[in-house]
Order: sequence, then C-alpha cells, then structure tokens
Amino acid sequence: MLGTIPVSKDAFIGYLVSVVKWLSHAGFKKIILWNSHGQEYVLPIVKDKAIVEEGVHALIMVTSWWSWVQDLLRKAGTGEEIAPGVRLETPFIHADEVETSCIWYVAPELVNVEAMKRSKAEKMTRFINARWINTAGNVFPDKPFNWYDVSNPPEIYHYSLGVVGDASKADIEKGRVLIEKSIERFIEFLEWLKSEYPPGRVPKTWIDPEDLRYGKP
Repeated sequence: MLGTIPVSKDAFIGYLVSVVKWLSHAGFKKIILWNSHGQEYVLPIVKDKAIVEEGVHALIMVTSWWSWVQDLLRKAGTGEEIAPGVRLETPFIHADEVETSCIWYVAPELVNVEAMKRSKAEKMTRFINARWINTAGNVFPDKPFNWYDVSNPPEIYHYSLGVVGDASKADIEKGRVLIEKSIERFIEFLEWLKSEYPPGRVPKTWIDPEDLRYGKP
C-alpha cells in the first residue's frame, strides 16, 4: 500500500524470535503473539524457530484479534445482528467498515469522520475466482486457497487509496461490539490457561538434544 514502510519477512521473523527468546530467558514461559495485521502466516515460523533453533523452553501461541470474533465477522452482509441493532454490511478486508469501526472505538482521535463519510469504496481485485480463494488474508480458511497462498495483484496498482472496502459504513458501536467481544473471549482463554498451567508449570514443547539420537539406549 502507498504510504507504508515494508519490512521483509526475514527481518520481522528474526526480530520476533529475539523478543520471544529473551522474554523466555526473563522467565515468561507462556508467550502469546497477538497479531493485528496481515502477513500473519509468518508468525508460526517464529514459534518453531524459537523452540527448535534457539532452545526456548516455553509454550508459544500465535493468534490474531479477528480470530476471536470470526462468527461475528461471518455475519457481514447476511442481515444477521452481531449485537442488538448492530449489523455489519460488508466483508472484513482492509481499512474498511470493520477496521475503521474498530479504530474509531479504540482511538477515535485517529478517525477523520468527515473524510470517512466521503471515502470511496474500492473493491477487492483478484486473479482467481472467489469460488477458489479467500479475500481477507487467512481470516476465513474455508476455500482451497487462502489469500496469501497465491500471487495477487500488487496493491500499488489496484488500491490507490490504501483502502479495500467501504469505510463510510463504519460505526463506533460496531467497533465496540467486535473489540469488547474479542477481549471478553480472550480473557476467558487466559483464565483457562492460568488454571491449566499455573506459574511454574510449562508443558514440554521442546525436545531434549539427547533424545534426538538414533539408537538411544
């Protein structure tokens, strides 16, 4: 997208591996990488490199905020409510109804409401028919190909506004519902995690070097 500063996946992975490694050395043994943008497919690599190559002894988990409200996001355009009187009209893609609603709720000072209302919707461009490929990253893995699995149209040629979707349909209440429900469900998971693996207890996610030898007595 125009206006962004791209960082290579290798640099990103390397940075996060270092963060995870030294968090573990500092005593954090349950580490969750909480993602809020695309390219989330690189994050499981961080988990594996930290454990296999860096010898990290920890439970490492990868997730994205939208994964906790997939059921609500799937209701977009169906007419179903995500809360009493609240509906999503368009699919979740990029800087659109959903993301603008969420940032409006979290940081309203960053949203130019008048400009938002005038925004021109840009539709997703694809080389592969929608029957075969998902359109919003890996949010809804229900097609043979996820968005990142194929070569796609370069954004700079197809999305001059940096937007894919219709931000004019954003509403702060939509953002509140999505964000608060995501937090509520995540907290429920954290409470389970604390009860299942209290401080000092870590599931063995790593292999001891001596156990990798063939013919071990």
